[in-house]
Amino acid sequence: FSAWPSGLLAALYYEQGRLDELETFLANRLESIAASGYLDCTLAAFVAAARSATIKGNLSEALEILEKVESIAIARKWPRLEAAVLQERISLFLDDSRQEEAEGCLQRLNQLSQETSNAHTSPICSVAQIQEIGKAQFAIHTGRADEAIKPLTALQHQFAKNGNELYAVRMGTLLSIANVKLNRTTEAEH
Repeated sequence: FSAWPSGLLAALYYEQGRLDELETFLANRLESIAASGYLDCTLAAFVAAARSATIKGNLSEALEILEKVESIAIARKWPRLEAAVLQERISLFLDDSRQEEAEGCLQRLNQLSQETSNAHTSPICSVAQIQEIGKAQFAIHTGRADEAIKPLTALQHQFAKNGNELYAVRMGTLLSIANVKLNRTTEAEH
């Protein structure tokens, strides 16, 4: 298997809830995927593996996986991968009620966004956009969902305009969660 299809297949297994197959599939492939040199397949495979570990109740394994891929991102000077890993950590920590660790990751994400500025753009999702997503997630989980509405709406429109339907849908999902937290059920249904 080449790394590119392997990363996509890992993400597909995760999205379909086929976690045992994902684990078997990635058992001997994460190293070769990481060595491939493709940022997006590396991201897809490692995030799928970390999320699978989390679902199976092994947060420490998920964090180890994310630590490994973050070191790859830093070594290869891939700030978008590093940002995506930090955003994934924010999600994991918030879901585990570890607000301090999530805030630390958000601070690192803010710093990374300042360091990279617009130097690293992407048709998929830029470091600055990932930072906005991380800030919105943090706001939603810390009782400030109202602060997430405007940036998530802007991101949703940007992604839709650029043909990035996957991220547009993800922003819509986060918007719905924010609206539910604000007891705006009508807006949450849209």
